[in-house]
Amino acid sequence: MTAERTVEGQSLWISRLIGAVGFALTAYIALGLVAGADWNPTIFIKFDEQNPPLQQYAGERFDEIVFAGGDGHDGKYFFLQASDPFYLQPDDHAFLLDRPTYRAQRMLYPTLAGGFGMFPPVVTAWVLVTLNVIAVGVGTYLTSRVAVRLGLSPMFGLAFFINPAIFVSAIINTAEVFGMVFLMGGILKTMDRKHTAAASLFTLSVLSRETMLLCVVGWVIFEAVSRKKLRWQMSLPFAAVAAWWVYLRWRIGYLTDDVQDVRALGRPLDGFLSAFQDWVSQPERVDDLLIGLGLVLICCFFVYLAAARRSLIPLMAAGFGLVGLLMVEEVWAHYFDSTRALTPLITFFFLSLPFVTRPHPEHFV
Repeated sequence: MTAERTVEGQSLWISRLIGAVGFALTAYIALGLVAGADWNPTIFIKFDEQNPPLQQYAGERFDEIVFAGGDGHDGKYFFLQASDPFYLQPDDHAFLLDRPTYRAQRMLYPTLAGGFGMFPPVVTAWVLVTLNVIAVGVGTYLTSRVAVRLGLSPMFGLAFFINPAIFVSAIINTAEVFGMVFLMGGILKTMDRKHTAAASLFTLSVLSRETMLLCVVGWVIFEAVSRKKLRWQMSLPFAAVAAWWVYLRWRIGYLTDDVQDVRALGRPLDGFLSAFQDWVSQPERVDDLLIGLGLVLICCFFVYLAAARRSLIPLMAAGFGLVGLLMVEEVWAHYFDSTRALTPLITFFFLSLPFVTRPHPEHFV
């Protein structure tokens, strides 16, 4: 018993160290970027110069703005949400969202970053990036603990940190990091059979990014098939998403009829094959090519593994695997979009690969 406690204690310290490494490296990269921008946190928001109303909005809140090229990126939408997370003044903020009810589903990260709408703009800009940097460290630690419970080395916690979607999300102020942190926490509590805690963490995950419901469905299937029991707590993530959806339709439904990003899905593999043709015709896009090929293979891997094993992590990944095979060319085109759309798959892949040819531990079956 003493030896077991010693080993557990050692693995716990390694997990903490791995988490600290994830935090420190992400902080180092973020500090390097903001230092190069003369310590202007708007570099992470990704405002674009192609949108005059948004440019005016930003100019009213910041003395100086670091604009991004092209159309900017999604961090600008999270800043808008953080400024009014409960949409009490939608005509002052939410009207600038490209798809208000779609964007507004991802409420937890901007709500916290904006101090429930009470922080001034400069503080919000700093908190947006700071929360994600901290979350990378926490997520790396939690993934390390999940790996230990699977019988793997705590070093597998790096499967969180090296996920390209996590790095991209952390530096452009989007919610994938938050979604994954709570997802990994929920998995850990599932392994401990702490059902209320697991359901609560999964609820926070889907309120960070609504697509995490795909993982929650896999969790419910796992509990029903492998543990032969469904509990009332499993309804919490679905109830929370539904309640927030109703609230959004009440507050900002008049701004748009667009609720879901249905444009992101098409016929199986059509989007990938179209993107593949573009990649091979442009040698400078080798990074998109290699990551795209890896992602589509991972999608197929989890669809197969979930059907063959009915294990926890494969079942939680299968929904994203199916979605990946249906994604349109616009999502596949660039790795910083495709990896974020399929965020859990890369981390899950590293945690699942060792079990392809060997027996699964108790909580993986």
